[in-house]
Amino acid sequence: MGRERETGPQAGQAEDPELLRRCREGDISALAELYDRYVDLAYRHALYFTRDDAAASELTVRAFLQVWQGARRGRRGPFVPWLLETVHRLAAARMEQDPKVSGDAASGTGRQGDVLRAILRLRSAERLALSLRFIDGLGYEEIGALLGRDVPSVLRLQYRALSRLRGLLAVGRDAQADSGL
Repeated sequence: MGRERETGPQAGQAEDPELLRRCREGDISALAELYDRYVDLAYRHALYFTRDDAAASELTVRAFLQVWQGARRGRRGPFVPWLLETVHRLAAARMEQDPKVSGDAASGTGRQGDVLRAILRLRSAERLALSLRFIDGLGYEEIGALLGRDVPSVLRLQYRALSRLRGLLAVGRDAQADSGL
């Protein structure tokens, strides 16, 4: 994707509902605007989970295509969480289908691969809160604006997500110990 311009997940967010409305009506230029605005964000998330440039590029394009198709079927809702959930779902399916696509870190039994798989097993809102915070470096207010939550709610969500992530990783570690790995 290699784009110079970084727009960030909140750039033009107020215009997203109008662009989605235009997408529902079949306006491909509205999709192009959303793509230009959010391609870097989607690609960054895809690359984080796949660890492969070509796979990340493919997942990014597929995510925008699925969002376009969903909008054409009348799906509504905030765009950024929808787009990132689509990217995360595609990355999880890709890792499940062919673990090697995520590179050595995520395909083997290494700790980094365990963490990536565990993150993808979190609930949608939990995964979004963590990924927006730690992949994108957003502050709690920015995350709240994107997810439609206040700051205390974002903090609780992040706490629950990290607690659940620790639990998922502990279960994985226990399973490895039981199997003698």
